[in-house]
Amino acid sequence: MQLFFAIAYLVAEYMRPQSMYEAVSSVPFAYLSIMGLVISFLFNKRESLTSNPLNTLLVMYLIWYLVSYAFAFNQEVAWQPMLDFTKWVVIYFLLINTIHEEKKLYIFVLVLLLLYFKLTQFTVRIWVENGFYSDPRGLNAGGGIGSGFFQNPNDFGIALTSVFGLSYYLAWYDERKTSWMKMWWLHAINSIFFVVSIIASSSRGAMIGLAAAIVAIWWKSKRKVLGVSVVAVIGLAVIAAIPADNWERFQDMGSTEDATAQSRIALWTSAVRMLNEYPVTGVGPNNFTYVNVQHYHSEFSEVQHNVFLQAGSELGYPGLLLLFAMIAAYFVNQKRVRERLVQLNQSRSYLYGLSHGLDICMIGFIVNGFFITVLYYPFFWMLLILSASLRRAVEILVK
Repeated sequence: MQLFFAIAYLVAEYMRPQSMYEAVSSVPFAYLSIMGLVISFLFNKRESLTSNPLNTLLVMYLIWYLVSYAFAFNQEVAWQPMLDFTKWVVIYFLLINTIHEEKKLYIFVLVLLLLYFKLTQFTVRIWVENGFYSDPRGLNAGGGIGSGFFQNPNDFGIALTSVFGLSYYLAWYDERKTSWMKMWWLHAINSIFFVVSIIASSSRGAMIGLAAAIVAIWWKSKRKVLGVSVVAVIGLAVIAAIPADNWERFQDMGSTEDATAQSRIALWTSAVRMLNEYPVTGVGPNNFTYVNVQHYHSEFSEVQHNVFLQAGSELGYPGLLLLFAMIAAYFVNQKRVRERLVQLNQSRSYLYGLSHGLDICMIGFIVNGFFITVLYYPFFWMLLILSASLRRAVEILVK
């Protein structure tokens, strides 16, 4: 039952049915799923809870988030984000103690990828119907791909770059099959759809994140000479698929003619200033725009457009260092998983491939995250959940 509510939450968070269908717009699917998770967790017997270094770091991050809230410039604008992040911490602990076994983890990841497949196949269809063209502002002139955060092409782009690695590696490592198909077929098709959808999103940050992910895949590959040729072919194919007006945006990127880049440089400068002027607790959660406009008298009433400056400017250096520590612990998790699986002679297993995929996902998120403010969206925290769950699943195998 606990796994059922975990899947229900995943569908509610990534599909947002209440945003897609007016008939159920008032139904709090995510809330109901979380309540179901909590109740089933309390009544479910277990030998022990999932232990992981990420647990301690996440609790420390939450504590510092609360401290920063106490010293925020404007606690009113920080209140709801504080509640939302606290909810994510609760969800983290609920899920890592739900999908901590190989079979449950497999089902959870498969549902996640199927939800993405629903989005990517729809995106590819629109792209083809538009004559293999997407507006510089994204499909449907800047959005409309899905619901919730997927309506913004930049948010949609980082959603894809932070999961592409899973689909790619499972195409090589998922050997399961049904009576009518092999699962690697789904992953292979989905990987192609991921790339096409990132192109169709017209998000420059997502394209750079995808490029970083592909380079990281090449770096992990044992056949680097062949890999260079494959990467070159993929790169040329991607460049050929970019419309002329979008390609002009890439050529102007960072120049004085790029108004978007100039505004973001100004926002980054303000964020660094806040980090240095308020190094201990920052300006407070979700307070960047308020301080930038009200106290720095900036003309830009936007967010930082950088996840690291988001953490640093709002939570100070302690918050930024804790973010770095969580990322480091995340990569250590996958490294330990691969070491254990090699000892068990399972270097061709699904779990081994999943560990590589998670590495690529985080690299895509980090690079893409330099250009967008999505730290408290599901992407990063879901990766932490999968990482902690994967390590626990492998520890159970060892026992």
